[in-house]
Amino acid sequence: MMMFTRFFEMSPAEAVACVHFQSEGKPWEFYLDTARHAWDEVRHSWFSEAALRVKGYDIYDKPNWTGWLDMTLQLFEPDEAYTHLTIAIEKAAMKYPPGKREEWEFCRDIARDPLMTTFQDFDWADEVVHAGF
Repeated sequence: MMMFTRFFEMSPAEAVACVHFQSEGKPWEFYLDTARHAWDEVRHSWFSEAALRVKGYDIYDKPNWTGWLDMTLQLFEPDEAYTHLTIAIEKAAMKYPPGKREEWEFCRDIARDPLMTTFQDFDWADEVVHAGF
């Protein structure tokens, strides 16, 4: 289930990319940070694709949902949507337990899956940075 959840990180990637392109007059650092954030979310989705393929799952059997942005922009302006993503979702993932640390520990100690342990480590490191944005 954790791998499948990561697979749907194309939705946050879509959201961050839209905020990046809809925002005008921001400092250069904002565009640098949101570009990196979007890339990280795409990479997280790829982690899951790779892990699911290794386990024999047909990733094309299920569609990848990318509707978070459409849902959020009905309620928020781009700045508010990005704040919601980084605080309500990314920062919340830093809590322990559950959170990114527990996911990493599960992959390492319970599932004993070296590939997913590595992917979860990268994901956790990225989310710490995203929460800081």
